[in-house]
Amino acid sequence: MSPFARCPRAGWRVLRAGTVWLGTDVFEPATEGARLVVGREPALGAWAWSCDTIDAVPGELALLSGDEGDRYVRLGEVVYTLDGANLTASAIEAA
Repeated sequence: MSPFARCPRAGWRVLRAGTVWLGTDVFEPATEGARLVVGREPALGAWAWSCDTIDAVPGELALLSGDEGDRYVRLGEVVYTLDGANLTASAIEAA
């Protein structure tokens, strides 16, 4: 069994460059961007926000702005949806 398989907090993902990353997230800050919260499901740790670019990815710490003020969220899973000219991101908070 590989050392990564024995580490319960280890994860993997394909990076923008196309390489595969293995390890534990350190949650570096995501690039600055306008992220206005358009939906939230607190019981599930789910967030949705409008955005201009694909600028936040899993393993990052994103600043989200909403009616309740600004909040940093540790991104565990992120899905971007383009509907016409509207780009929306949906995310699940990392454990």
